[in-house]
Amino acid sequence: MCKKVLGKKKKSHSPKNADNGPQIYSRDQHPVSRNLISPSALKVLYRLNKGGYDAYLVGGGVRDILLGLAPKDFDIATNATPEQIKDWGSVEEITAGMEFKLVPANGEVTYGPNFVSSDQSLSDNFSEIYLTRLIDHEGGDHYALYITAKYNDTDWRSYKDAVTRRGEKLPLVTLSKEENVCEDKPACRYQERLAIPLSFLYFFDGSTSGLRLTISGNKTSQINLPAAYFRAMLQSIPEENLYEALDAEKEIAEAKKKEVLD
Repeated sequence: MCKKVLGKKKKSHSPKNADNGPQIYSRDQHPVSRNLISPSALKVLYRLNKGGYDAYLVGGGVRDILLGLAPKDFDIATNATPEQIKDWGSVEEITAGMEFKLVPANGEVTYGPNFVSSDQSLSDNFSEIYLTRLIDHEGGDHYALYITAKYNDTDWRSYKDAVTRRGEKLPLVTLSKEENVCEDKPACRYQERLAIPLSFLYFFDGSTSGLRLTISGNKTSQINLPAAYFRAMLQSIPEENLYEALDAEKEIAEAKKKEVLD
């Protein structure tokens, strides 16, 4: 994997260059340390390599570290591209489509791949469906499902309710509503951007049972996110943070239960 870039090699005064191929620098010849890289990005690199894919840290994040600057984001280049994700039951293939961004105003955001391509009925009605994890500047974790509906109905669908298969109602926030977003394509006359905040417990439960969601307004649509999607997102979280988040959510749930009983 990225040991070619980050791993310790035999000391050399010049980079190796075989037959005009890539130049490989040993660890003592560059300042790119694992300590300067997002733990989430590192974990994805390791998982991709374990799954048999090539994966490298590239782009502006590497440049910033080489210049002695704080990296703004971390990009991963891999031979398993998002377009190649066909098995939505494979954690490794879903992991290959994840992206990481450092947003100055919010913190570090992990974006899951767009789930729309998994089903023709979804792609006929939506342009984006993806999970996110945000680590804010205080170290807090926030999870959400983002949905962008694009359609050519006679009026707005005005989605307002989101219900799980167990009948639990989730908060649904309308971020924006736009009309004639692409006039040359009548199939996307209307666009609604939605967000559904999720607790860590929903993320954790999703890793075993997935998430079957019905969103409704003037029309009803179903979205079934597989368990592998949640596992891929969870496995980008360092293990110690994972259990801290789980314990915190359990404490919150117990406190709410106690309030109801009191």
